Formats: sequence, C-alpha cells, structure tokens
Amino acid sequence: MSAPGEPRHGEVPADLLSQLLRLSHDAIFVWRQGGAIEFWNQGAEELYGYEAREALGRRPVELLAAEPFAHRDEIVESLRDAGVWAGELEHRRRDGARVIVSSRMQLVRDAVGIERVLETNRDITAAKQAERARAETEQRLRIALDSSEVCFSIFTAVRDGAGRIVDFRWTYVNGATCRRLARPPEALVGRAVLEVLPRAWEPVGLFDALCRAVETGEPQEVEVAPGPYGVRHWYHNIITKLGDGVAVWFADISERKRSEQALRDADRRKDEFLATLAHELRNPLAPIRNGLAILKLSVPMQGTARRTTEMMERQLTHLVRLIDDLLDVSRITRGKLALRLRPVKIHEVLAGSLESCRGALEAKGLLLDTRIAREPLVVHGDPDRLMQVFSNLLTNAITYTESGGRIAIEAKREDGEAVIRVEDTGIGIPPGALAGVFEMFSQVNPGGHGESGLGIGLALVRQLTQMHGGSIEAASEGVGRGSIFTVRLPLAEIGLSHAAASG
Repeated sequence: MSAPGEPRHGEVPADLLSQLLRLSHDAIFVWRQGGAIEFWNQGAEELYGYEAREALGRRPVELLAAEPFAHRDEIVESLRDAGVWAGELEHRRRDGARVIVSSRMQLVRDAVGIERVLETNRDITAAKQAERARAETEQRLRIALDSSEVCFSIFTAVRDGAGRIVDFRWTYVNGATCRRLARPPEALVGRAVLEVLPRAWEPVGLFDALCRAVETGEPQEVEVAPGPYGVRHWYHNIITKLGDGVAVWFADISERKRSEQALRDADRRKDEFLATLAHELRNPLAPIRNGLAILKLSVPMQGTARRTTEMMERQLTHLVRLIDDLLDVSRITRGKLALRLRPVKIHEVLAGSLESCRGALEAKGLLLDTRIAREPLVVHGDPDRLMQVFSNLLTNAITYTESGGRIAIEAKREDGEAVIRVEDTGIGIPPGALAGVFEMFSQVNPGGHGESGLGIGLALVRQLTQMHGGSIEAASEGVGRGSIFTVRLPLAEIGLSHAAASG
C-alpha cells in the first residue's frame, strides 16, 4: 500500500503532471467557469504571446476573443450537459494577429465542488489557410473548366478480377462535356462509360490509348474519326494519367479536318490544272519552232529580219523551258517523275549547263568565272535532271544580274559531298525573303527589277536536288549585294573509283 499522500500505482504525481502540462507545445490553461485563468503553460505563451503573469487572473474571453463569442452558448450548454466541448475557434494573439485553433475543453470539479475548465488549443492556422487556398484553387479550376468550350473529363479505371482495365468510370465532367453528350452531370459522374455510351470504345485506338496512359504514365494523343460506330465528328483527345485513371481533354476538330481536306482537294485540282495547262501550251510550240526554222531556210535573214528571228528563237526557248519546268513540277508533285540514276561526273554536267546558257550570258555581256576541281566529282544521279538543276540556277543568275556583271561557278569536294556554288553580282535577296526563295510561285524582285519569272525554277531545283539526296541553300548580303546558291550532293564512291580508273 502507498503511504498517505503518496500517488497510487499508475498515477502521475501532481507536481510532475503540472510540469508536463507546462512543457507541452499545445496551449493549455485552466480557468474557473465564468471566472479567471488560474494556469497558463509555456505552449500558451508561445501561441498567444502573453506571459503567464500577464494571463493569470484574466478571463479567457477578454484575453483571446477575436470577435463576439459566437460559440459561447454552444460551449456552455455542452460543458453543462456532457462536461466536454470540442471544435474550432478563432483567437486573437497579443500582436493582433488571428489564429485558428483546434480546441478541446473539459469540465472538472474538485472535492469542494469548485468547477474549472481545462482547455487545450492546437494551432491549425497554417493547415486551415492551406485548406482554404486549396478550396479556392479548386473552385477557380472548376469555374475555368466549366466555362471552357473544350470538353474535359476525369475517369477512373474499372478493372476485372485479374486487374485488367475493362472500362472507365466518370469522376468529373465539365459543362462542355455535358452539352456535347446532351446529359446532365448526375447522369455521368459515378457511372461507367459503357453503361452510358455502349459503343464508346469502338473507335480504333481510343480505349488502348487510355489504358496506355494509366499503365505507363506517358501522355497520349489520339484522333477519333467519324465512322460506322456512331461518331459523327472528328475528335482530338489529349490523355494524361491521374491516379488510377486519366484526365482527358477532347476537342471537336471536324471543321479543321474539313478545311484540310478542302485544301488537299484544291491542291490536287491545282496540280491537275497545271499539268493540263502545260500540255496544252506545249502543243503549239513545235509548229512555231518548225515555222521559224523554215523561215530561216527559205528567206535571207539580214538586218532587222535576222535580229527579229533570233529574238523569237530566244523567247521560244525560254517559253519551252518554262513549260518543261511546269510539267516537271507537276510530275514531282504527283509522284510521277522517275530518275534514271547512274554515276555522273559533275564537271560534265556543268559543261552541258553552261553550254545551254552561253547565248544568254553573251547577250548580256556577263563575265564568267569557273573554278571546278581537277579531281573527278562523281555522284549517283540523273544527268539530264542534274543539268536541269544547274541550268536553272545559271538562268536565275543571268536573269537578275545587270549587263557587265559577273557570274562564278565553283565545284569542289567537302566532307564526302560534291559542293557546287553559283554566285552572281546581281540584285541580291532581302534577308526576310531568303527562307521563301525555293517555294513554288515565290518571286523576289527588290527595287522593281524589270525581269521576273513564274517562281517555278528554284522550286524545281530544290525538289530535284532533294530527290538526289542532296540539299540547296541560298545566301545574300542583301539588296544589290548579289546571291550565292550552294548545292550539296553526296559523292558516289563507286563512281569515284571507276572515274579514277578511266581517267
């Protein structure tokens, strides 16, 4: 047995219990019901900013109440009936700051019947602020999603006994989704997709994309096309993993798809028109050329007649070249241009191209500077098409270079490639136009230069160069500073060996 005055087994001595209460990080204080504070621990000092000597003897409502005591009647009634009360309170610190506490009060009576309240308060201000911020964020997000015209849904995976995904269940839908499906939110949320839309997973790839997003965590994109499964529009779906489910944005892209198809149809009709036009224009050229030849043979060509005939021949040759280019572009676009590939020596191709343009060079009095490597540069290509490439580049340089100017051609080996540069001292290219010089029907005519083409030649040059596995780029220091066109073609090593053996 314990000696009189000693605590029984399992009880904490009163002085030790008082010390423990003082050391607690929770605010703990004791006050007489309707009266003054009689105990104020260290946690209360830290939370409220009042030292014990300042708090003792004062009424809690006087010391801590942030506003009229909204819970007073509730607390009094609960303490009277049950002896306890628990809830959340807003208190005021000594510095005026507001704190939110999780409070618990216990009514105790001593041996002589004096009632006291033991109150413990834990600061939950940060948690409540975070909760409010989260709620505000969720509200803003919900408002944004519901006001969006793009459909958005959150799905949770539905699995069978073996853990395989067999369906998805709506957990959230925005207003656009409800409008698209013509169903209120309560008809969707909580229900499986197949329950609402029995043919939902018939579009090829949609269900698999949803499952991949869940299983791999990788975002997915899939387009759903109109088809026999009941979908009447094109939809673009963006799928992101969210827990054991997915968040899905899906937008109706039918109008865009129709526009794209209309553009493709218009482009196809344009190609067909150009091909037909080129053929129709080419038919009369043969008799015109034959007529000129007959005139030269049957009529003495002197003075004005000779100059006129030569001018007509030049213009006819130019017209034939334009129509041939137009036909070739049409063939390339429709995939009907085939290359006859074999080992080709670049210097022979350049010689042929120069010969075809020599008359135009001399007519404008242009100086020609050639710097072609002595070693044979052999590529695997179609000699006629490669000659067409460099003839077009030379014609372009001649067209846009004033009389008395200079054109330079350089060909050399660089890093396993044949590099051919055609440089002129002509009108140049504005910096902003460099990126578009190889586009079909693109024309660069700075300063209102009198000569202009159809914008076909350089487009054809790029297409033919790419068909040979090469590339082309344009450079210019600006208007009036000339231009440089650089063609790069992969060298054919077998061709090089053969060329070296044959000299």
